[in-house]
Amino acid sequence: MDSTSKALIMAAGVLLGILILSLMVYYFTSLSGFGAMQKAREQAIILERFNSEYVMYDRKDLKISDIVSVANLAKNNNKKNAENDENDVLYVKIFFQGLEIQENTVEKNIEFLENDTGNSFKCINIKYNNGRISEMYFSKNI
Repeated sequence: MDSTSKALIMAAGVLLGILILSLMVYYFTSLSGFGAMQKAREQAIILERFNSEYVMYDRKDLKISDIVSVANLAKNNNKKNAENDENDVLYVKIFFQGLEIQENTVEKNIEFLENDTGNSFKCINIKYNNGRISEMYFSKNI
């Protein structure tokens, strides 16, 4: 009887050890997944902020000054991210009447503004790269 009870106590100790070890592994994997989830949430927030700056120009009642503004926004974004982005993932292109315009000089943008005769413009297409806006196309309302 004495050896049987010792064997049962040893078996219970081994089972308890395995149970504790299993719980530790479970909690460790749960916590490591939490970090990845948190990083994914942060990336989604950054992506939403980036896109929201451009999506506000996805309308059908734009003025030429709005198009110049989004072109300047893209130009500043591209300049800011140029050294951090080897693959042009963060690069945004703005097209107006089929021509890329965010690389325009200040003088060219002033010419756009001066030639505005009250026309209305619209965003006709937005292209995404990895969920991030990469190209916007604008044209005159007909």
